Amino acid sequence: MFINKIDRTSERSIRYAKKTAGEKGLDIDYYQQNYLEFETDKRFDLITMIFCDYCALSPSQRKTLLAKFYSFLKQGGSILMDVHSVNTFNNRTESALYELNQLDGF
Repeated sequence: MFINKIDRTSERSIRYAKKTAGEKGLDIDYYQQNYLEFETDKRFDLITMIFCDYCALSPSQRKTLLAKFYSFLKQGGSILMDVHSVNTFNNRTESALYELNQLDGF
């Protein structure tokens, strides 16, 4: 399952993921919605969250999200997230970078 904030990049990513899954014969459900507001009666084997989105959430948002994810999982299901380790987080410095987007909005 893929849930992401709504934007053009998500649309393109989901199109690519559907194409790739179809080529491999995989039956995967994709959703393009705000994951903090997402609701469903469906239950899933796997929920993924990529691009360190979890790390950008407040503690209360994290709690809400994890509760939602837990309620969406089938028994024995898994959540796969990429997150910053404590070491990586402690070594990060805040900065801003502005550049021409050369990947067509990706």
